Amino acid sequence: GLGDIDLDDSGGELFASNLADGRIYRLAAADGRVLGSFVNGGAATEWRRNARLFGLAWHEGMLFHGVV
Repeated sequence: GLGDIDLDDSGGELFASNLADGRIYRLAAADGRVLGSFVNGGAATEWRRNARLFGLAWHEGMLFHGVV
């Protein structure tokens, strides 16, 4: 499922959190092409099996994400 989405400051890149695999996907906003993906910040923790990626926010050139 989809956790959250956000755009970078230029509106050129869309970030989407995937609840099914716990990854954040980076997409080209113009055509939806996948530019890459990366694991969430909870992926390397002992509690990773219970970690749920959710909120995203782009702020001053950085992407922030929430893990509950």
